[in-house]
Amino acid sequence: MLSLVIPFYNEEDNVENVITDLFTEFSKNNHNLEIIAVNNGSVDNTGNILSTLSHKYSSLYGSSDFINALKFSSALLLVLGFLNIIFNSPLFKLLNILGV
Repeated sequence: MLSLVIPFYNEEDNVENVITDLFTEFSKNNHNLEIIAVNNGSVDNTGNILSTLSHKYSSLYGSSDFINALKFSSALLLVLGFLNIIFNSPLFKLLNILGV
């Protein structure tokens, strides 16, 4: 299983596509994926979108409303995967790295 910890800040225009594309691509190759999505203090609709998506994907977990330094610590406690990757960069870099 691959575990991704991804922070999102004001990404309401992108977050659904990123999450959906990641799960779609990994499932095509029969790879197990979990995503810990950290809502990094967004003031837009990012948190609500992540909440909705967490009902669609059973291996999408959210973390929000924590002090910034605690968000990643909290998220790491949820990680179950053999290979764990933490991203703290813009989403387009994440997608390029993963080839999505």
